[in-house]
Amino acid sequence: MTDLGGAIQNVMSLSQLRLPDDQPHIEAAAATINYEVDFDTNFQDREAFIAGIAKYVEEAQSLATLNQYLEEGERFAGMLYTWRSCSRSIPAVKSNDQANRTEIYEKTVEVLEPEINKLKSFYDFQREAMSRFCEEIKKLAHPEKLKSFISETTKLTLARMLNMFAVLNALKNVKACLNNDFSFYNRAHGFLNKGKDLNPEDVSQSHKMAFFLATQDSLTQELVQQLRAVDNYVDVLYEIALHCVTMYEKGQYVLPSEKHTLLKVIAFCAFLMDDPDEKASFYRTKKGSIHRFDMALKDLPVVPLYGDMHVKLISFFETSPHFDRSRWSAAYDANNLDHTEKQYNICDKLDGFEQERDSYLARLALFTTVTSKGDSVNSSGMSPTDIALQGLKLVSRWTGTIRELHVWKLANPTNQYLNKECPPDAEDYEKATRYNYTSREKTALVKIVAMIKDVLRHMWSLEGVLNEGIVRDIHLSVQMFLQDKVRDMIRHAIKKKKPRAKTVLMGMRNTCTDWSTGQEPQDDPYLKGEKDQNWKRPEVQARRVGLSSTQLYMFRTMLESLCADDKKKSVKSELDPKYYPGMQDMYERSFYFEYLLNFNATLQRSADLSQLWYREFYLELTQGARVQFPIEMSLPWILVDHVLRTPHANLMEYILFPLDLYNDAANFALEHFKKQFLYDEVEAEADLAFDQLVFKLNAHIFQHFKTVAAGMQLDKDFRNLAEQRKVSIPFAPPDRFSALLRQRHVQLLGRSVDLHKLLTQRLNVALRDAMTQAIQRFESQDLSAIIELEMTIENNRLTHQLLSHHLSLDPFDELYAEANDSATGLGKIRLHVFSELCLDVIPNYCYNTATRRFVRPVHAPVFADGVQRENHMSMPSASRFGNRAMNQAYSAMLELYKGYVGREHFSCAVRLLGYGGVAMCVGEMIDIVTRNIRDLLTPYVINLLDGMPKVAKLPLLDYGTQGTFGFYKLQLQGLMTYPDLQTEVFHSFREVGNAFIIFHLFEETLHLEEVQDLACAKPFQGKPPVIVREGENAEEKRRRVMQEASSMFYMEVIKRAGTPEQQQLALQADTLTRERLCMGLSMFQGVLDKVKAMLKACDEGQQVWFGPEPANGVMDIDECNQFHRLWSAILYTINMGSALAGKDQTTEFFGDGLYWSGAVLIALLGQQHRFEAFDFSNHIAKAFEMDQNDTPQDGITPSKFVANAERRRGLHQQVFSLLDKHLRSNKQQAKYFPPPAHEEFETSV
Repeated sequence: MTDLGGAIQNVMSLSQLRLPDDQPHIEAAAATINYEVDFDTNFQDREAFIAGIAKYVEEAQSLATLNQYLEEGERFAGMLYTWRSCSRSIPAVKSNDQANRTEIYEKTVEVLEPEINKLKSFYDFQREAMSRFCEEIKKLAHPEKLKSFISETTKLTLARMLNMFAVLNALKNVKACLNNDFSFYNRAHGFLNKGKDLNPEDVSQSHKMAFFLATQDSLTQELVQQLRAVDNYVDVLYEIALHCVTMYEKGQYVLPSEKHTLLKVIAFCAFLMDDPDEKASFYRTKKGSIHRFDMALKDLPVVPLYGDMHVKLISFFETSPHFDRSRWSAAYDANNLDHTEKQYNICDKLDGFEQERDSYLARLALFTTVTSKGDSVNSSGMSPTDIALQGLKLVSRWTGTIRELHVWKLANPTNQYLNKECPPDAEDYEKATRYNYTSREKTALVKIVAMIKDVLRHMWSLEGVLNEGIVRDIHLSVQMFLQDKVRDMIRHAIKKKKPRAKTVLMGMRNTCTDWSTGQEPQDDPYLKGEKDQNWKRPEVQARRVGLSSTQLYMFRTMLESLCADDKKKSVKSELDPKYYPGMQDMYERSFYFEYLLNFNATLQRSADLSQLWYREFYLELTQGARVQFPIEMSLPWILVDHVLRTPHANLMEYILFPLDLYNDAANFALEHFKKQFLYDEVEAEADLAFDQLVFKLNAHIFQHFKTVAAGMQLDKDFRNLAEQRKVSIPFAPPDRFSALLRQRHVQLLGRSVDLHKLLTQRLNVALRDAMTQAIQRFESQDLSAIIELEMTIENNRLTHQLLSHHLSLDPFDELYAEANDSATGLGKIRLHVFSELCLDVIPNYCYNTATRRFVRPVHAPVFADGVQRENHMSMPSASRFGNRAMNQAYSAMLELYKGYVGREHFSCAVRLLGYGGVAMCVGEMIDIVTRNIRDLLTPYVINLLDGMPKVAKLPLLDYGTQGTFGFYKLQLQGLMTYPDLQTEVFHSFREVGNAFIIFHLFEETLHLEEVQDLACAKPFQGKPPVIVREGENAEEKRRRVMQEASSMFYMEVIKRAGTPEQQQLALQADTLTRERLCMGLSMFQGVLDKVKAMLKACDEGQQVWFGPEPANGVMDIDECNQFHRLWSAILYTINMGSALAGKDQTTEFFGDGLYWSGAVLIALLGQQHRFEAFDFSNHIAKAFEMDQNDTPQDGITPSKFVANAERRRGLHQQVFSLLDKHLRSNKQQAKYFPPPAHEEFETSV
């Protein structure tokens, strides 16, 4: 027993256990809680670094102020971008006489005043920020300051300020609703304050704001005016722009937004530097550098500005006073079709991106190799900083490619001429998104988004390891540089008496050095300018301590002063050139330290694709006609829908990655814009998109597995024949959705969704609905459609089996029972089969014994009412066999089974109905047959027997064919003229015969099914098949097979290892398997016995069927008082009509069921031999056989009559032989009569 402390410790250790599931990773990384560690103090701790250079500390103070303006500017940019017009939703005053106009104006001011105050704050901010920016420019434009270098941090901060001004100016220009809301507010405010004394300052500010909002480019115009008041401002802006060009050429940026900022600042500076004074203009003073500017702008003619807004770079400086287009040839050539097709062709870039992804993930995997002992080892040969930076740059480049393509599409929408699928009345945003991407571009977009999110997920999984490694690497590299290389530089500066270099180096050393002993060694000879090989410096130890933001700024700025150009009064010339490469290398590497130290934030920003969803600019263009665009125009859903529509199976695994764009958009709305309504819109669309995804995904998955199942079940001979005839039947790939079906926790907007469960529920419904539709389709057709029904159900069964490998579906039998409505005990299939048999097949079909098929006669009279079926319904392709190709293939096969009902259909009926269904159908049909015989046939038989002669002897064969033929024609004249004989009487006999045929077919198909079951069950019941070849010992072979198959004998196994309950179940299953109809039981014999019993019941008091007792006690020979005599007369009439008409019209109308009924009734009555002996038609055939007299008599040719008679005789014999095995037990015992006594013996007796 463990103590309480141990128990608590064990419980606490549970949190460290990893519980990985088997879910494939096919979605972006999503954490329940997002956290970022931000050590940026914005230089608030600058006073702590008194050991540094004082002017850099002062510069840090200025940078801190500028950073605050940048932060405020970003907030105002978000406010302007997300501004929705308020005045459109406020009722306007229609006339000056309106009674409640004062109340309307008061409410208007109350509603709009908070928003207008935000505009006022923005107006004040831009003035203050512009003034502060110009102050910095003025400070740097001082002639003495121009001679020294400007730190990189200052230039980049000022560049970001310029970018902020350009963005705010563009946002103000496009947002017409700002001016509309302000004007609406002013009208209401002016009306309420009419006649009042207002503060002149407020009035003046209101006028200035109105002019500011109503004037295009008012912000940049004011900036230009203030800058031109500063001497040498062009030189400062040139330094900023030139540094941006250098950074862009070197690729010295990480985030996509930084790349675009550099380009915008270059173009914006080109505009600002074009002074109206030609002598001071950029084009006059900096001629040699315009080419670098031009070449920098040649790659991307359009860059993202803000959100879904874009800007053409050349539009910044096209309107400048001294603009010369010839000087910007490369920038203008960037808009050429050849260049744009190459620059924005992501399809050609995709292969390279995939190779980069594979290579990086391989290195990332090697970075965290786990040994056999469970230890993590870095086998990649790369440091954490290198592998993290490589990943950041890689993801950022992919993200930038997507953003650049997106804004290019927004800037160049399609139309009905470029894209035939684009309707003429399509909206602007629809032309820019929905119809503006080709299928290949959508595929490439999906794959690149998936690559970004996949690499991001891998890097997030190693975030803890990378963060720790980054901090250690940076600490170690900086300390090695400061304590080793800088130490030698200090010795050199002291020795050569270079005080400026020494001051900078010592300041750098004192600011950033982390001594392992806790303090700087005082006895270092290098600090005296001397070398001492025996003195050892303290060992540098890697610690998890990174540089603070202020330390990093001080370190890089002081290092930059050592590396700066000599023309800028740097101290570079005071150091030995051998130190330059090391300093430059550290300076360039330290540029990325800020990104790496803020690894979490940088990683998230590098993969941010939120702007693909935002469309505020296009919403503004609709002038309030659209509150939000429909989901079909949203790029995230366009990509998801493309994956569902594309035929490429491997693309399905990427379908969840585009959904992560909603996570990005929602995160940006909350963290950056801080707008609840934007998050609500993202959430609403994400919910709708996910619902649509599940709906369409369910349909695609169901169709796919239905198609796979149909392909597996497709007849091989049919498939081979199709291939021989070069008919292509497309088959679905075997595995397309397996990874998707295992997703149990899809992350969307902070919620975990069990996609596996949702698809399980929907596919259960889809399977049930498919079977319901199949049954409904069967109910709308005749019985020949039962083969299609069985194929469809078996297809659904196999589909269920395939899906069950991935999903926990309901048992198929339960779904089938629900679709068949089997809860009542009857079922739709059972009822329809019964109704078709009784109401259509039995009364309307003709049976052909040779083909063993029921067919519907074409021109036969109709004796029964038409069957009332459901309206014919067409099933969707997916509900039948998956797709159109499979449906056509199966329809071609099923066409062979239409137009008749035969053994194939009864086999399907037996399998679908089961024992219970067949028993129900047979039982009900027996009742119908017995009622038909009792209520219809019995009265007809009585009337017909009354119309026959009392005695009809067989004429002597000496009379010949003509005499015999004429004799019967005269004797049966009354019967032949009976009005209903060839209509109602024959129809009644046909119904009874068809019913007996159906009974027999049911039993035959049941026996075949049971034999197959028994053959499959024998190996498990201890009777495996033994194949004895020639030369083998049969007994030895049987003994060996029994021994090898002993493990399959389930009864023996369960007796040894099963529970009593299992043994009882096994015994019942064994009994049920053995006791089958084919093992000696006969359903058909039971039917015959019931009909015979009914015939006996009908004969009580009437003596219709069996006839009266013969007068001689044996049998009546010449009397016509038994059924076989009547049937013989009916056959004579039928043969006469067939011979006279020249065709067997009776058989054509009524089929062989007519003769089956007579043969079965004769056999049941025990009159088979009497019929064969005294049949009229057979007697005529014997006479014809003797004299071969074929002289026609009354238009009837004897040979035709005899041919018809022989055919019917053969059919009767076939039926009698079939019935003979079922009626053997009913054979009558022979009666023995003593011979008559001789007169002599009688006298003596």
